[in-house]
Amino acid sequence: MIDADHALRVPRNLHNGRRFMGEPVPFVQGDPGMKMRFAAVATAWVLAASGLAHADQPGTDWIPADQVIQKLTGKGYTNFSKVEADDGYWELEADLNGVRYDLHVDPKSGEITKSEPDSD
Repeated sequence: MIDADHALRVPRNLHNGRRFMGEPVPFVQGDPGMKMRFAAVATAWVLAASGLAHADQPGTDWIPADQVIQKLTGKGYTNFSKVEADDGYWELEADLNGVRYDLHVDPKSGEITKSEPDSD
């Protein structure tokens, strides 16, 4: 508990020297209401963060991941990894001519929409 010297003080009324709205209002460290509010906010943040950490789910009209890999194999890509649905497209890593690439693939046509050398 905080002593009276560290309590939040209400301004004095300058006309009569008395406190404007009463006595000091101490901050009680064990305030159960504050703990409950903190727990609620912390829980909300954890739930929001955990939802962002998971990859998206493929749409019902998307071609399956194995068909995407089959199409890319036909174009010379090998050694596929990290195949997941993300932000409306298939995202994966694969090798082409000895270079590792980050790929984004259209989920309906199976065509590559982004191909960049992997920076990891």
